[in-house]
Amino acid sequence: MAAAAVAHNSRRSLDSAAAALKRMEGPSIASARAGPRLFIGKLTKDTSEADVKEYFMRFGYVMDVYMPKPKDNKQEHRGFGFVTFETEAAIQRVVSHGSHKLKGSTIAIDIAMPKWHG
Repeated sequence: MAAAAVAHNSRRSLDSAAAALKRMEGPSIASARAGPRLFIGKLTKDTSEADVKEYFMRFGYVMDVYMPKPKDNKQEHRGFGFVTFETEAAIQRVVSHGSHKLKGSTIAIDIAMPKWHG
């Protein structure tokens, strides 16, 4: 009986720790995506977040890469994404560079505008 109580309490501790970790992850991810962002489009299906980050690091520190996936297929991204940089200067370097090729394809670049809620 004592073993069952210990197991139950341990499980509750693990659940509490997991919930605390989720709460901590939320703000850090949100803050990583709060910097200057670029929209990137026309990505090939075999382009990964790591590929995008590696390519754009030459222009400045990349804080986050987000490539949304459809609800019905979590394996593939939707062909576009967002790159968050640490500084606006990095965005300007990307834009002034002209066209960009990634994984053999010319990709679309645009400065991302925040959604307005109102």
